[in-house]
Amino acid sequence: MTYYYSPTTQGFYVLEIHPTLPADALELTGDQYNALFDAQAQGAVIQAGPNGIPVAVSPASLLTVADVQAARIAILSINCQTAIESSFPSSALASPHTYPSRITDQRNLSDAMSASLNPGLPSGWTTLLWCEDLSAGSWAIVAHSAAQVQQVHADWLAFRQAAQQKLVSLTGQVQGATSVSAVEAVVWTNLPGQDQSSNL
Repeated sequence: MTYYYSPTTQGFYVLEIHPTLPADALELTGDQYNALFDAQAQGAVIQAGPNGIPVAVSPASLLTVADVQAARIAILSINCQTAIESSFPSSALASPHTYPSRITDQRNLSDAMSASLNPGLPSGWTTLLWCEDLSAGSWAIVAHSAAQVQQVHADWLAFRQAAQQKLVSLTGQVQGATSVSAVEAVVWTNLPGQDQSSNL
């Protein structure tokens, strides 16, 4: 068999099957032909090299800085949302506690916050919130006073805003990067109090 490759069509031809070849067809040895398709089977992409001879390259090498920037920003956005929905620390109780912050938890905290602002609350009013006592390493439903609920809510807002500001900062770093390696060097790190298992 006699093998050819055309940089124009980016196609391979076998002379015995394709007697009419493109004008720019370049002859390949059998070893070159087989090596290229072996590499393709391993995930490589075949393209014309500088002199027209086909070469096998890694798909990652074909990505532009803009491609990598878009992918990195998408990952950072997921990291941010994961952080927001993991858990957050609060100083509302006597010892450090962590509070869950998934969507349902956020709604529950918002309801508790609204209730705590009711001017007609009876003396000694409390509501229950699910939280982890970091000193004991245990989760429990704990009674919170109105002031404690409001402190938990304030700590939650500060935590969420810190995550959002971090995303804005990292996105700016990605957009300002001028090389693939510089883009890939921008990574999310856990916020203080963030569940360490939640980061992607």
